[in-house]
Amino acid sequence: MVKNKKTKKQLLTIPSIKRSAISSLVNDKKKIAVPWFEAYVAQTVKAIEEAFRYKAKRIILTGIKGDIKKGKFTLLEWPKMIEIIQEAIENEKIKGATWETIEERRISIDYIDELVKRADKETHLIISSCPEFHFEKLIKTCGDNRNIHLTFARNNDINELFSVKRKVKQRKKKVKNKKTKRK
Repeated sequence: MVKNKKTKKQLLTIPSIKRSAISSLVNDKKKIAVPWFEAYVAQTVKAIEEAFRYKAKRIILTGIKGDIKKGKFTLLEWPKMIEIIQEAIENEKIKGATWETIEERRISIDYIDELVKRADKETHLIISSCPEFHFEKLIKTCGDNRNIHLTFARNNDINELFSVKRKVKQRKKKVKNKKTKRK
């Protein structure tokens, strides 16, 4: 999350999704805030810090590409996340990190095997973006390698709990505001 001159927060927005027409994603002009994005970036930053704490000399920050019709969130979240992480490093907000020690890339799931082989000794792999339809293959391929960190959001993960609590809080606020207006 980037702050603009200590005033307003700029939310990452992505086009709203109409369940019946995923293909309209790019053309839909409506924007919605993505409540999980901050947690996603924070989780990725913590994985970077942990990798450096374990004496990583090289971090390969990776996003798994979807295809052009599926995995739209990964297409939208990746560049914004990289921009925020780069800014955080420039402002010394990520312990131990230098931009020179972090490689960032997006790859096809077809090449995950060769990338996983690189995660050993002083090289850590952080996979921070992945379309849901690749989760199973990715998790199986990564196995129990301690030098691989998975920071992407998943359906029904902790972010859903936060989202539900946020919605309940918003409903209560609306009800309270309606009652206040009636008086």
